[in-house]
Amino acid sequence: MKRKVALALLFGLFWVSGPGCVSGESVPASPAVKSVTITCSPTSITAAQTSTCSATVSGTGSYSSLVHWTAAGGTISSDGVFVPTGSGKAIITAVSAQTGYGNVSGSALVAVIPVAKTADYWEKVDLWMKFGAVLVAGLALLVTWRVHAQRAFFEMIDELYALPHALEGVLLKEWHLGHLWCIGVDEYNITKSRIQVKVAEEPQRCPEWLVKEKLFAIQIFLVFEQLYYQRTNSGWSHQGRKDFLDQMLSFFHDRLFLNPRLYAILQADPIGDSLHLERRTRKFIEEKMAHIEKPIERDDDGPFNSGSMEKS
Repeated sequence: MKRKVALALLFGLFWVSGPGCVSGESVPASPAVKSVTITCSPTSITAAQTSTCSATVSGTGSYSSLVHWTAAGGTISSDGVFVPTGSGKAIITAVSAQTGYGNVSGSALVAVIPVAKTADYWEKVDLWMKFGAVLVAGLALLVTWRVHAQRAFFEMIDELYALPHALEGVLLKEWHLGHLWCIGVDEYNITKSRIQVKVAEEPQRCPEWLVKEKLFAIQIFLVFEQLYYQRTNSGWSHQGRKDFLDQMLSFFHDRLFLNPRLYAILQADPIGDSLHLERRTRKFIEEKMAHIEKPIERDDDGPFNSGSMEKS
């Protein structure tokens, strides 16, 4: 009887606790997935670049952290590398691989910029940079040209000023030719009378002085012609140079060529051949002197001819 009771108690204990149960042990929780979060880097790419995406799965229990990748606007590998197939906004989606939780997913956007627009932008930048370089080079050339032009202008002034000084140098050696450098009739007559005093002491040298007089007159006209040549060959961009040459030319045709002896020598050669003048130079002198209102005195003898000696 006691044996039957003991067996009944053991059977009841087995029924209550179940097979394999140990008192004090807990039952493991079932796996569950709550959310999937996606991060892509970079979030803005060109059509020729890629973006790497990663997924973070959150949940409870012993759930799987694996996801299935899909992409709209491109392709994505199992490692999360997204390759765009066009421009615009691509949608990256990751779905939980946990059994029973295929409805839990996450998504992210990746902006895809067209390669053509990027190329056009840099082409425009390159074009503007080239334009700026050309502009700077052009300004540098302009400044350099202006500096050289100014330098050439002042060098030209120095050279042209040296021409009258060369004539004055001749007069310092041959003072008896000074009457050809006189401006004004009164100054000319005074200088001529002083020269005639010297000529009276050495009359045998009159032929020599006549030749020197003609040569010095030719030298004066050649200096004028050189100035005139510089003036006619000055371009529109050298207005300062032209103004300076006009002033120097006016000294000759408005003042020096009114010298009675120079005027007589000039009128004695209407073509300009014996004075070694080009015809356009001779014509220019005639046009300038035609505007002189008062009559011009003319001395055909000068201080060295016998006629002038007798008159004195």
